[in-house]
Amino acid sequence: MCTPNWPTDMDAKESAVPAKTAPLLQRRQALGALAALACMPRAFAASSTEAWPSRPVKVIVPATAGGVSDSLARLLCEQMTQNLKQPFVVENIVGATGTIGSRQVAVAPPDGHTMLLITSAVLTEVPHVLKTAFDPVKDLLQVGDLVRAPQVMYAHPSLPAGSIKEVVALAKARPGKLSIVSPGTGNRPHFIIVSFNRWAGIDLQRVPYNASVPAINDVLAGHVPLGIDSLPNVMRHVQAGKLKLIAVAATSRDAAVADVPTMEESGFKFPENGGSQAVYIPAATPMPLAERIHDEIARAFDTPKMRERIANTGYTFSRPTSVQEMQATFRREFDRNGDLVKDLAIKAAS
Repeated sequence: MCTPNWPTDMDAKESAVPAKTAPLLQRRQALGALAALACMPRAFAASSTEAWPSRPVKVIVPATAGGVSDSLARLLCEQMTQNLKQPFVVENIVGATGTIGSRQVAVAPPDGHTMLLITSAVLTEVPHVLKTAFDPVKDLLQVGDLVRAPQVMYAHPSLPAGSIKEVVALAKARPGKLSIVSPGTGNRPHFIIVSFNRWAGIDLQRVPYNASVPAINDVLAGHVPLGIDSLPNVMRHVQAGKLKLIAVAATSRDAAVADVPTMEESGFKFPENGGSQAVYIPAATPMPLAERIHDEIARAFDTPKMRERIANTGYTFSRPTSVQEMQATFRREFDRNGDLVKDLAIKAAS
C-alpha cells in the first residue's frame, strides 16, 4: 500500500524551531509531497479501470465488411454492448495487408476506447516483408485470443484438379499460366504460395488482393482458378458447392472438413500457424485496465449463444490464457516468422 507522508501536528509545532533546522523540515515536507505523487498513477489506473468504458468504444477491423473477421467483430461488439451498456462500434479500415488500420490503434490514446480485431498472424508476419509505421510488439498489447482456423487451398469447381498432386501436375503442364489469389502481401497465404512453388518446382502466379472478400469473389466468378485463405472465409461457399477444397495447410485434418487431406499428406510440410482472431489495444494501456478488458472480452465470448453462432464456421475456440501469456506468445511468433521470411527469402513482389 502506498501511504503518503502527509504533514502532522508535530510538523506544525516544529515550524517554530530555530531557522537552522528549516532545511531539514523542508526536506521532510518535500519527501511527503513526492510520496503523495507516487500514489497518483495507481489511483488514476484504478479510477480509469472502474470507469471504463465511459463512452463508445471503437473496434477497428482491417478487413472489408461482410468478411469473417468483420462478422466476428460484430458478434463480439453486440455482446459487449449488452454487457457494458456502452456502444462497441466496428470500423472497417483496409489496406496494406491490415497495417493501416492496425497503426490507428497503435497510436490511439491508451484508455481502452480504441481496440483492434485482426488475425494475429498479420501482425507477426507482415512487418517482416512490408515497411510499417509502427512496431506491433512494442506498440500493441494483446488482450483477447478468440478463435483459430487453418489456411486452406481452394479452387473454382471447374478446375480440373482436386488434389495437391493434380494441382502440381496441372501447373507443370501450364508453366507460368496457372494463377492463385492471395489476400494480402507478406502474410501466411503469401508464405505458403512461395514455399509451395519451391517445394513442387512450379510457378503458380500469385495475384495479391487487399482483402479476402475480393480475392474469393474473383475465384467464385472464375476469373482466377485457385486461392489460399483461412477456412472460415471460404466455408460457406464450399458448403454451397461454389468452391472446392484442395487441401488444408496443417499437420492434421480439420474436424470441420475431415474428408479434406492436409498438404503434409502429399509431402508438403509448412510451419503450422494460421494465427488466431485476436484483440489488441495500445501497449501503453495501464495493466489493470488491460486485464479488465481481457476479462470482459472473455465474458462476452464464452457464452452458449456465441458458441452456437460460431459453430460450423471452420473456427475452433482458442485456449483461455492471460494477458501476459498472450503477449509472450505474440513475441515468440513475431520472432519465428522473421526467421521464416529470411529462410524463404520472401519479398513483397515474390
